[in-house]
Amino acid sequence: MDEKIIQKSVANSIDYISEKHQLSLEEPDIRRHQTCLSIIKGTSLLDVGAGKGILVNAAKISKKANKITALDIKESQGQRLKRGIRFVQGSILTEFQKEKYDTVTCMEVLEHHYSKDNQKILTNLRRAAKKRLILSVPFNEPEPLWWHNKPGGHRQKFTLSKLGELFPSAIATIEPRWGVDWIFLVEDKSLKNDEFKIITKDNFLELLA
Repeated sequence: MDEKIIQKSVANSIDYISEKHQLSLEEPDIRRHQTCLSIIKGTSLLDVGAGKGILVNAAKISKKANKITALDIKESQGQRLKRGIRFVQGSILTEFQKEKYDTVTCMEVLEHHYSKDNQKILTNLRRAAKKRLILSVPFNEPEPLWWHNKPGGHRQKFTLSKLGELFPSAIATIEPRWGVDWIFLVEDKSLKNDEFKIITKDNFLELLA
């Protein structure tokens, strides 16, 4: 998909939510959604931890997917979903979906859970992903972690070795931001990747196009 279409779709999604609820995102957050939108595969999408609905709305606006479901533990304050997007209330810690989706996305969610729950969460996500699983987490976040001792704070740190253990067949790329970078991780069943690799963003986008 053309980069200008991706950028416009994310911008229109933000504007759509802002019509009723104030929404202000910094440039790295906008770029993160653009990156994720650009690598969605197939015609069905499940976004886990959908929040206000930026990604799913952008996928709808750009016609990146036909069947779109937004899942979260509760409906986010300020959430506004375009017609045709289904909202499901559910926990990432349970088997939240019986049906499968071509792409499952889960951005900035895993760090809010304890390490002991990682395998349970990843099993649930992988079970729902028919073709591609896309995640992003903070990379090498310095300690103490962001609001580690408060509700909604970060509960774990993702180092290179930890990511290699959790995602042994994933390809990854660093998404720069001020403070703590994000890292995108993609498991794609068609790539038959047999080791964890970090590659440049250009190569990452080209490989997953």
